[in-house]
Amino acid sequence: MDGAVFKDLGHCGIGVVIRNDKGQLMGAMSKRFPFPLGALEVEAKAAECGVIFAWELGLKKIILEGDSKVVMHSVADSHPAPLSIRYANGVSDCTILARYANVICDCTIWVEDTPPIIASQIEIDVVSLGSCPV
Repeated sequence: MDGAVFKDLGHCGIGVVIRNDKGQLMGAMSKRFPFPLGALEVEAKAAECGVIFAWELGLKKIILEGDSKVVMHSVADSHPAPLSIRYANGVSDCTILARYANVICDCTIWVEDTPPIIASQIEIDVVSLGSCPV
């Protein structure tokens, strides 16, 4: 998951990508919030939405991955298993979806379907894991 702040426009967005243990896409979400949040707040909101989305997909044992050490440590300290936390830095498919939230009105969700704007990245990731393509 990742967040983006569109300070000049007064809103923010999040991107969430849910994969199985083979790297295959299970669901994705791009969501816009019509109010400004700070960088840490939008990262925390992305974490919250990511966990809720995973649970709505029926996934109970999840690994939450984000690029904010502060948020990841905070979530790890306040949530018991089966929620695992992993810190990952860099531009990802979630970052792209968070930025995509700037051009949508509310929320776009893909379930068992790959968002076109990250399709090539998902395929590269799956192939690099040695799994079959999506």
